[in-house]
Amino acid sequence: MSGGNEHRDRLLSDRVTGSVLAGIAYQGFSLSAWGSKELSTGRGAREILFGYSHKLPAFDLHGALVACSNDRLPGGCSDGVRLTATTNFIRGLTVEAVIDVALASSRRAYSAAVTRDVWHSDETSGSVRLGWTRTDYGAGVHLDGTSCRLIAERRLGQGLALDFSAGAAWTSGRARLAEGRDGVFASTSLVWRY
Repeated sequence: MSGGNEHRDRLLSDRVTGSVLAGIAYQGFSLSAWGSKELSTGRGAREILFGYSHKLPAFDLHGALVACSNDRLPGGCSDGVRLTATTNFIRGLTVEAVIDVALASSRRAYSAAVTRDVWHSDETSGSVRLGWTRTDYGAGVHLDGTSCRLIAERRLGQGLALDFSAGAAWTSGRARLAEGRDGVFASTSLVWRY
């Protein structure tokens, strides 16, 4: 559950949103599905991802096929290919770079993020994340989002945890969101990991 419909560093609306995520991974292969819906309007988003990850000495590389939809992004969301690289050599710090290439249009999306662990104990952990995403629609039209957030987790028992996130997002670019604006967001999630 989140206050503010935030997606990939952009605050798409200030509506309360519910979401569900499920995923499975085995020997580098993964399948995940995510969906969200604004409780007051019924507008939603979804993403299904099938990918493969490979660990290298300094980086983890991920490639995936993505099927998606989004009722709030200009032009929705295009199915495509996602390529991601994440660092794995600095303890407590992760740098991530992502490119999404649409299969049926010239749309591209680029993301970069830095996540720094702030604390870690037997029962809780916390981190700070700075992120940026640009969706390029072609002809000089793009939508940028920048966000900063604090992420915390409270472990409840065997594989069960509560995740909390709170932050702010800023949006710019020639593409326009119907309701999106600069603002704050917060979310809480019940997570079960097997």
